[in-house]
Amino acid sequence: MKYAITLVLFIICQQVKAQVTGNLKNAGGQPVPFAKVILFDTVDSVLLKSTLTDDKGAFRLEPVGPGRYTVKISAIGYQSCTSPIFEIRGSQSFKSLGIIELKISSKQLNEVVIRADKPLVQQEAGGMVVNVQNSLLTKGSSALQVLQRSPGVIINPQNTNITLNGKAGW
Repeated sequence: MKYAITLVLFIICQQVKAQVTGNLKNAGGQPVPFAKVILFDTVDSVLLKSTLTDDKGAFRLEPVGPGRYTVKISAIGYQSCTSPIFEIRGSQSFKSLGIIELKISSKQLNEVVIRADKPLVQQEAGGMVVNVQNSLLTKGSSALQVLQRSPGVIINPQNTNITLNGKAGW
């Protein structure tokens, strides 16, 4: 008898969780794949769940308890949009936002150029690397002059000895 009462109380007290679904389309009716969908609680604007749309533009967020929520959607090439506030009640197990149409963003990048410069001197596990291609002092200089300007290198022009970090070479 105790177990039956406990089971009934457990079933009554357990909150029902719902799932929130929807489908993203562009103005031409084409699906918007891999868009970011974020569920926010309207009470304190806390991010609760997030997901990406599938290749058909559909999304599903689960499990979601009772409360008032809003969904923010963003995708590359489209304007971000926020759904109206919706409520999930205790007995509700499903909330569909239907088809949401995203508007194409008017701002697009024409091209992206990524540039990187190696530092003149790099310390690596095997020793020091001098990247002479980045030095302005190498323009119009011979290899011996470039070597002479490198840190830790001493060239004695009288007997043509090269010393690297205090160690003489031959």
